Amino acid sequence: IQGEGKIPAERVVIARGQIIGRTRRSGRRYLELDIGRVDGVIKGMPVAMGWTLVGQVAGTDDGRCLVQELTDGESRVAAMVIDPGAGSGTVVPPGDSPGMKPDPEKAPADKVDGAVRLCEGVLAGSGRRGELTLTFIDAGAELPLRAGLSVVTAGADGRYPAGLVLGTIREATHAGTDAWQVRVRQPRDPELAESLLVLRFDR
Repeated sequence: IQGEGKIPAERVVIARGQIIGRTRRSGRRYLELDIGRVDGVIKGMPVAMGWTLVGQVAGTDDGRCLVQELTDGESRVAAMVIDPGAGSGTVVPPGDSPGMKPDPEKAPADKVDGAVRLCEGVLAGSGRRGELTLTFIDAGAELPLRAGLSVVTAGADGRYPAGLVLGTIREATHAGTDAWQVRVRQPRDPELAESLLVLRFDR
C-alpha cells in the first residue's frame, strides 16, 4: 500500500481482518471483522483497502469489530476535492482562464502534496452500494468541478489524516448560487473484498 495515498508507512500500525459478516438493510451498511481489542483495534479507527478509506470502526469486543462503511446512510466524512493533474502546471484560480493575467484580488489555490485543492465539503453515504455524495461545498458556481477529480479526506474533523483516498467525482452539476450536486464513486468496492486493513495513525 506504500505510496498510494502519499502517507508515510512508518506512521501506521496495520492489522488485517477477515470479513465475517455484512449488514445490508434500511440504508445501513456495516461489516464485521475477525479482529478486535486484543489486536489493538479501538472505536474510530480508519478501515481501508490499501489507502482507500472504506469506513471506520464503530464498535469492538475482544476478537471482533464492527465497521460502518462510507456508504452507510448515516456516514459523514470531512472531504476535499483535489486536481492531481494541475499540480505541475500553472495554478489558475477559479473564474480565470488560461492565458489571462491572474487577478491579484484572488487568493491562489491551495496545494496538497503537489495537487491543487479546489474545495472542501462533507462526503455523505447514500445507503446504497458504491454511491456517495459531496455536500456543503465551500465554494460557489465558479468552482471548476468536473468528473474525474479526486476526493480525499480533509483531516478537518480530526478523525482521519488528510489525504486518504475517498473516491472520484462521477458527476458534478450546479443548480443555484451555492448548490452543487456532486456524485462520487469509490475506487474500490468493499463488496468484493475478503479482508480489510484497520489503520492507526501516530499523531
